[in-house]
Amino acid sequence: MLYALILAIGRDALPGATERYVAPEFEQPSAPKRLPPIAGIETSSVPAIEPLRDERVQIPIQIVNVPEFLHGTDAGVATFHTLTGADFHWLPLSEASAGQDGTLQAKVHAAAGTRLTVTLSARRAHARHGYIARQIVDIEAANGTSAAIVKLNGRVHDVQINLPTNVERAGPLRLQRVDDRKWLPMLHSSSGLALQRGITTSLRLAPGTYELQDPLASDRSQQFTVPDVTSVEVSSTLAPAANGRL
Repeated sequence: MLYALILAIGRDALPGATERYVAPEFEQPSAPKRLPPIAGIETSSVPAIEPLRDERVQIPIQIVNVPEFLHGTDAGVATFHTLTGADFHWLPLSEASAGQDGTLQAKVHAAAGTRLTVTLSARRAHARHGYIARQIVDIEAANGTSAAIVKLNGRVHDVQINLPTNVERAGPLRLQRVDDRKWLPMLHSSSGLALQRGITTSLRLAPGTYELQDPLASDRSQQFTVPDVTSVEVSSTLAPAANGRL
């Protein structure tokens, strides 16, 4: 007790012991100013501080030929910036309005001056890489009217993938869209197609050119175009016989 009392008296006897630390007042930085003009160089009249513009444009979307297997599901339309993937928006088909001709109508808003990707997919998780239909449009500044209608065609075709004669199994084979190498067949198996004799492998694919690949050697590939073909026989280079060699 005596030791604690001596310490307390000694601390109070120190000069400034009763004063508390006060942080200095924060000073706002000065506003930016233009540098003095340089002789012989023409200066711009743009102010030093220019506010950012967030101009939104209404984008009408029309979905035609919606497949039966999408009715009553979690299917929808997604929009996002093509280059960055930002500003992602999802609109379920259940919230779209139905037209008299059987089409679906929807409206979304996007930032002006951007390139926008619009996709139709069976699920939100498939919107970027497992879509059924896709359109890429450039969104111009608003001029008092809506942008041009973006049309998505949901038509799909059944394509059967067959093994060649005397081959019992093949795969897994990678399936890609030639016009979008980041696309994945999420409606089926994004990890690859495994083919087996006696088991039918049928795919629902939108119109376009596709490529089957050996995942370990992409130079071994086979292309086909939908809807030009409804049945594809896998090349012997992708499905060698049991006693064959690559």
